[in-house]
Amino acid sequence: MPVNFTSYPGGTVFFSSTTLYAAWIAIRPFQNDYNGQQPVLSSTPISTTGGGVAVPTGPATSASGDLVTYTGTFGQEQDSGVLLSSLTAKAGTNSCPTDQYETGDTTGGPSCAQVAYSQISGTPSGLAPSGAAGGDLGGSYPNPIVSKINGGGVPASAAVLGTNSSSQPIAATAAQIVSAIGSTAVANATSAATATTATTATNFTGSVAGDVAGTQGATTVSGINGGAVPASASVLGTNASGQPVVATAAQIVSAIGSTAVADATSAASFTGSLAGDVAGTQGTTTVAKINGGAVPTSANMLATNASGQPTAATAHNESVPRNCTTTNSGNAYSCSTSPTFTPVAGDSISIDFNAANTGSATLAVNGAATTTIKKWGNSSSLAANDVLAGHWISATYDGTYWQLEGQLGNANATQINGGAVPASASVLGTNASGQPMSVATTGSGSAVLAASPTLSAPTVSGTLAGASETLSGTLSVSGAATMQGNATLQNGTNSNETLAIQPGSSADQIGALQFNNYSGTAEWQVRKDASNYLRVTDAVNSLDRVILPANANTTINAGAGANAVVINNTSGSGTGGFIVYEGGSNSSTAALQVTGSGNTTATGFLQGKFIMGTGTMGVSAGASAGTGPSIACATSHVCDGVSGTVTLTTGTSPSTGTLATLNFPNTHTNQANCMVSTLSATGMITSNTWTESTTAITITANTALTASTAYTIKYWCGGY
Repeated sequence: MPVNFTSYPGGTVFFSSTTLYAAWIAIRPFQNDYNGQQPVLSSTPISTTGGGVAVPTGPATSASGDLVTYTGTFGQEQDSGVLLSSLTAKAGTNSCPTDQYETGDTTGGPSCAQVAYSQISGTPSGLAPSGAAGGDLGGSYPNPIVSKINGGGVPASAAVLGTNSSSQPIAATAAQIVSAIGSTAVANATSAATATTATTATNFTGSVAGDVAGTQGATTVSGINGGAVPASASVLGTNASGQPVVATAAQIVSAIGSTAVADATSAASFTGSLAGDVAGTQGTTTVAKINGGAVPTSANMLATNASGQPTAATAHNESVPRNCTTTNSGNAYSCSTSPTFTPVAGDSISIDFNAANTGSATLAVNGAATTTIKKWGNSSSLAANDVLAGHWISATYDGTYWQLEGQLGNANATQINGGAVPASASVLGTNASGQPMSVATTGSGSAVLAASPTLSAPTVSGTLAGASETLSGTLSVSGAATMQGNATLQNGTNSNETLAIQPGSSADQIGALQFNNYSGTAEWQVRKDASNYLRVTDAVNSLDRVILPANANTTINAGAGANAVVINNTSGSGTGGFIVYEGGSNSSTAALQVTGSGNTTATGFLQGKFIMGTGTMGVSAGASAGTGPSIACATSHVCDGVSGTVTLTTGTSPSTGTLATLNFPNTHTNQANCMVSTLSATGMITSNTWTESTTAITITANTALTASTAYTIKYWCGGY
């Protein structure tokens, strides 16, 4: 171990002609030296006495290990020590470095070396470590912990440990455990004592004990927490050990509340009224509700709502529709529904016939008796092809027959409601029993027109319906007439054709052609009012958009709300603009014309309070306005393409030349016609002039204006 030699204040370790210095170990442990340090290895002057070895004054040699004594030369305590090496006194000024001691002397100077730790007697062979532990160790010295094995962390909460191929700890797998203890030991576990090695409950075949009894295949819980379950107990409670006991009256009252118990000691002695989902008394209790919902009365079938309360069920509450698909043997059909039922009178099902019938047929549903199938209304047995393969038909059991409902197959119907269909009838009607009958084509009543009848001047009152009727002459329809499909009024000859709507019989009434939306709500009407004005009416807002009187002003109204009357606002519309003619004898003379680009021409004059332009005039000061001028539309004024008032404030050193430029917001077709005035606080500046173009007004100062002075420029322009 390297040793640091300490020299004393004001001196160094060296040999001189008068004093012998030596490196030595002090016998006084931990005593401070002259620098306030703890000397372990030091160098001091050697006295002439020490360890029985005579050290004469002048050059001499001392052997390593000699005891030397220091008598003190600077007032310090006397010290004793062991000499580390042989030293030879020699005159001179050479010395060793401060971290070494002298081992000999040569003519060129001392021989020096560091002190090894092994050279110091009485020292331990090693020192205890300190600080944080590392590697497979955790924590800190001197009490580290083992946190890893071969660099692998120890798994937490592992039931059984194993190791991987690197000898690092891992949680053992079931396969590793079975491999370690042997599969035979696992498979042959037959009692509770060896069941710890069983992999499944099926391997365990022994008896069980404790709170359970019997065997693995027939285990019975006979106790709880070591206490047997009491027999014939009405109510169970538990004792302080959690074991079952027969509940006492006090425990029951404590559990359900003393108010609920009141004074009843048995069911026989309870005489109060009931409430909630039950009604009545103890002796005559009635369930009136379920989950707070009253049970519906006269319901054929019950269902429940989202709160579990009973409701009257509809056909849609049935979990499975009563449908079935038939199989057949000839005209004998059978089918089964899911869920099944036995048909009684009034039951209905939907049948998917698998094959067409060839004559009278029978049906057996869910294995019930074979029953003859009848046509609707029990009118007759089936004819060939009354049912077809793949056709769904509803049928109802009347207690004797299955009656089909709805469309028949390919068979022709010869009766309606039991009444025979008349032959060669031009128009069919029905009698009071709903049976078909031939009706006349004139007179009042409801008439259903046959295919394409030709009527000569008929008068029809009621509903006229048909797909394709051809009417000749004058057709007068009274009452409410409903037409479905497309209706075309076509003149058979090259002559005028008129569709007349004539409301009222003795006084003018409103007559309208109304357009409804798909749900029947009126949207628009074209109507004649009682004053014989023709109106196009917005029925939704009850607003007449166009009013056309016979001898009065024509009115055009914009739509309700913030809307306007707009012309030529549709793609593909004409670009010629808008023209109003003088009318009367001058009906070919245009009085007012607005072109598509907005230019307006009028043969008369414009009357009103104001003439206003559009856009904003651009203004800029010229070089003759001086250095740092300003120009803007005057406060509280409008500067548009027709007129305006501008404030110009000159800068320093105004001159002659362009004073300002006013740019039109829109380019004129021709040069503008303008009047421009420049005014000071005292009057008009007559020396200024101006010129116009199609795009701007240029104002020129022919005499320099006064510097830093506000001037007013007013302009008014016409032309286009």
